[in-house]
Amino acid sequence: MPRPLFDSPYIFGLHDPGGENLMAQANRRGWIVFTVEVGSDPNNLSGFDFSPWANQDFGIICRINNGYGSTGTIPYSSQYANFARRVANFVAASPGCKIWAIGNEMNHSQEWPAIPGAAATAIPGAAPAAAPRMQPARGRDADPTGHGSSTRFSALHPTPAAAPSISAAAAAAAFEPITPSLYASCFRQCRDAIKLTPGHGDDQVVIGAVAPWNNQVTYPTNPNGDWVTYFADILALLGDGGLDGITLHTYTHGSDPALVTDTSTMNAPFQNRYFNFQAYRNFMDAVPPAMRSLPAYITETDQDVPWLDQNNGWVRAAYAEIDRWNQQGNAQQIRALVLYRWPPYDKWYIQGKQGVINDFTEAMRNDYRWKAPPPKPADFAAGDTVRTLDIVNFRQTPGGAFLAQLPLGSELKVVSSRYTLQNGLIWWNLRRTVDGGGTQDGWVAQVSPDGIVLLEKVIASLPGGTFKPGDQVQTQTVVRMRKTPGTTNKPSDDVVADVPQATVLTVLSGPTTADGLTWWRNQGKMPNGQQVIGWQAEKLSDGTVLLAPYTAIPVPPSIELPPATFRPGDRFA
Repeated sequence: MPRPLFDSPYIFGLHDPGGENLMAQANRRGWIVFTVEVGSDPNNLSGFDFSPWANQDFGIICRINNGYGSTGTIPYSSQYANFARRVANFVAASPGCKIWAIGNEMNHSQEWPAIPGAAATAIPGAAPAAAPRMQPARGRDADPTGHGSSTRFSALHPTPAAAPSISAAAAAAAFEPITPSLYASCFRQCRDAIKLTPGHGDDQVVIGAVAPWNNQVTYPTNPNGDWVTYFADILALLGDGGLDGITLHTYTHGSDPALVTDTSTMNAPFQNRYFNFQAYRNFMDAVPPAMRSLPAYITETDQDVPWLDQNNGWVRAAYAEIDRWNQQGNAQQIRALVLYRWPPYDKWYIQGKQGVINDFTEAMRNDYRWKAPPPKPADFAAGDTVRTLDIVNFRQTPGGAFLAQLPLGSELKVVSSRYTLQNGLIWWNLRRTVDGGGTQDGWVAQVSPDGIVLLEKVIASLPGGTFKPGDQVQTQTVVRMRKTPGTTNKPSDDVVADVPQATVLTVLSGPTTADGLTWWRNQGKMPNGQQVIGWQAEKLSDGTVLLAPYTAIPVPPSIELPPATFRPGDRFA
């Protein structure tokens, strides 16, 4: 069954569909990255159905581009609002995906949009403007999107004399460089539009990957065009709470597996930047502490040169390296390492290269998973009254000896505001009243091992709460139901279901507050007959009503008819 976020617990992945059967056969249903061209027409309502892959439990990431080449991975800045509307339309029409990356390698000149009406000056190595919507043109020796462009890793390679670099003046005259401030503006509009799309308020909208070793975007605070500084400046402009994750690209310059762990650095002025695969660490180290709980996805990795068709351990080394990173105590988790790419759309294809395939298959013998974030503690304080939401075990110590089994609806006092984390569960020290008027202190888990909320704070009255336990409510639109109240910093499996409009539910408990919203614990039946129990917000922060009292349509009173005048078979005129 797909996870609510259509994500994967494994770090394995492939760019583009076609080779996912390898992951299925290894019982490591990892990630598939799709890249789409959607344009900026706000009236275009088309989408793409990702559910054939999502329904097989693969993790789905979609990179949304305005276009390729001089069309721009994001459009010219005057079109950002139209692009955001088009992105939201695409998301609304595309089932099976809830992780969206906006744009790609924005610091690379071939991804910049042409300035309307400017002279047609070509950027060396740039891809042509026209490209198919879902994927670039096929060709085993082709490079239709400029993956191997001489300008892409501009800080590494001197520009060949046969392809002189475009001057700064020419670039400024013909193309709009995507500065951090421009990208942040575009991203913010796209993210807001996606979050307001019904059923997508909890989607992950993640920043596009910055091209490592590219120094083409310079500005006063980054005169050298440092790609890591460019990345950090985007994060700073978006701020904590302004994004849901990051995507990265990293590569080796050659097929030697030793280059995966090679710590060689570059020449000045980039002497603090890694030259090979370890470049991912420069990006991860630049993430500010407040954002280190966000998911990170490496959506492209390869050997820079076309894949060497040998099982030489490069793939195994790459996955082992990311697993080492994830196993560090407080490391920000990298949830995917995606090999670029499976089909022969360009010369970096893996399909048919049995040596690489065998290496990938052997890597998947390891159970490499990212670590889920720790559970979020409730805002209980000493002296609060809490109520049990299920039959719960009252224990002598966190996870320790059994004292009693408490029925649903039992009320207890919180002894201490400090919780204890034991065996992956949050435990609260609580006091119950026993027969005879005495008290007994013990411990209860906040959430069960399978994610069921066991405790809620008892609130006598709450502004905005319009129901009481036992009331029937009806959803006014698609309303997400959760295992726990709140929307921020939640694991993907916190989602119970997206409950359709006009579904009737019964209020079990509430209200409580989380993330500035009023929440109710409801129970009901989905149209497919599935029974669901969980927490739903009463209204959105903008006042949009999600739950309203349900009023049954009255049955018309029966009408007494006079005695029948005729019987079947009678004749009359």
